[in-house]
Amino acid sequence: MDLADIPPTVLASREAPSTLCFWTSTAVLDMKYEGWDGYSDCPLIALSHGSVSVYGAWDDDHAFKPDGAGKFIVIGTHKTRMARGGLVTVNLLLVEQDEKSGISHRIRRVTCMRESAWQSLENQLESGRPVIRDTV
Repeated sequence: MDLADIPPTVLASREAPSTLCFWTSTAVLDMKYEGWDGYSDCPLIALSHGSVSVYGAWDDDHAFKPDGAGKFIVIGTHKTRMARGGLVTVNLLLVEQDEKSGISHRIRRVTCMRESAWQSLENQLESGRPVIRDTV
């Protein structure tokens, strides 16, 4: 990522020294709280768009019960052992973008979404979108 890729509002922000800039894939998904997953000890929250609906493993937080849309960014991948199928999962971060500065702030981390499910989302935005994230 070059300085030309970073919006001037971010460069002029007080938060500029503590931001992380990278290219990634993003999507806006509908979230629906469906109870508590006792097996994984985390909220059971459906993520969906169009005909695709999946569950992700979330941070352990009994108070987090979202209902509505959220912006998600890919922050990494993980491949399971071949003995477990060799599946690739994507690590997602639920973010909120500050309209004034353009910086995305972490709301919650989500893990364990299969890469194939992420790629099948109808509203997944192109890979290679710039994300400016507050690291503090």
